[in-house]
Amino acid sequence: MKLTSHSPKNKTGLLLVILVLVSIFTLPAILNKFYLTNQIPPPRAGGGGAKLCLQNCTNTAVNTPISQPFSLPIILDSDQASVSKVELVVHYDNVLMKLIDMNPVAKDTTNLKLFSPYDAFGNFQKDQVMIDANNSGVLHISVEAADWNGSANRIAPFVGNTNLVILTFQPQAYGKTSIYFEKGQDGKDKSMIVRSGDSTDILTQTSDLQISVTIDGASIKVPNSMPTSTSADINNDGKVNSSDVDSVSSDFGKTGSPGFSKEDVNQDGKVDIFDRNIIINQAEK
Repeated sequence: MKLTSHSPKNKTGLLLVILVLVSIFTLPAILNKFYLTNQIPPPRAGGGGAKLCLQNCTNTAVNTPISQPFSLPIILDSDQASVSKVELVVHYDNVLMKLIDMNPVAKDTTNLKLFSPYDAFGNFQKDQVMIDANNSGVLHISVEAADWNGSANRIAPFVGNTNLVILTFQPQAYGKTSIYFEKGQDGKDKSMIVRSGDSTDILTQTSDLQISVTIDGASIKVPNSMPTSTSADINNDGKVNSSDVDSVSSDFGKTGSPGFSKEDVNQDGKVDIFDRNIIINQAEK
């Protein structure tokens, strides 16, 4: 029997055919793995200690003079989990303080770039959010791991610890209050940390903050001593109550020499919120 030999040229051609077939079946899987690795990593385990906190996650109280605005960062700690979205529902006393600014710092420093609510161009509607918050005493915003290109486009989730947004408040009245995260029930507006991949809410801890608005000596001029209950009794009926508050409200904004009217309770030459708050603090309960 005559044996047929294969030339090196034929062997080379056969190897090329095999390599082409292998590439056809394996290349898509390789490219897909490369894309996921470099664009949107798979969700990471963790999140058992994921939390939201105010200021620096250690302080639980802030003292601030009434004349001085103060800023508080809202901080996210994902506890090594991959985060695709954060919902923030924050309550504050809209009588004692007013939200005057928000800086969404995360959009410039992390992949948590898209703050909601946003307009048709993807711009965060900060002014309307502040109006709604100051009317209700509830701030509700969200931020996603997404960017904007005519619509929201998902990008790699966030892992780690970062400032999400910095809130700036202006005190409006004396007193003590708190700022806290709404943790709520399913189906209701609440704060959430959403894990990438399975959309699980992994928020387990929040750090609320006690706020004390105090008198600022530089802002309230008191020549001799703090006004007594008698000086706050505007209508001379022997009581300090809502009628005295109404008297101040009717002359609100008037100015003159110190003590120019009984409504200028602190004798600083103007009838303003400081006079009103002194009366409120001395009013009979």
